[in-house]
Amino acid sequence: MRRPCEFGYNMVDLFKKNVARKAVTASLTIAKRPVSKSDWEKEAETIIPKRNYIGVYSLQGIPVEDWVEVRSDPHWWSPTTWASSSLWWCDGKRNLLEIRELCEFEADRKIDNFDLVRYYKFLEEHDLVEFVGR
Repeated sequence: MRRPCEFGYNMVDLFKKNVARKAVTASLTIAKRPVSKSDWEKEAETIIPKRNYIGVYSLQGIPVEDWVEVRSDPHWWSPTTWASSSLWWCDGKRNLLEIRELCEFEADRKIDNFDLVRYYKFLEEHDLVEFVGR
């Protein structure tokens, strides 16, 4: 899988290799910091959405009172319109946790007050995306 910022990932890999080399010469052991994931993150890792349609989505065929996580139709794209910007990363290979990270990277800010898991379950119910591997 090609990563969005290959140079950055290469620099991280190089840094890790240099740290490991220094640790060997100094007779040190590198301990991995335990990473605990939230329940949301664990669930998001299991959901791999794939778009059913090309282009920007409109929710016009769905009654407004049934919309989840959005207050207006997300057919206009911007880096911080999470409903539309996240769709561009749905290729049936990335999970929602990876998609969230890519959206945050692109927008240069954290996603707040928007639940991608809940939103994508809504999209799946309306046949706008399908979940791969379920």
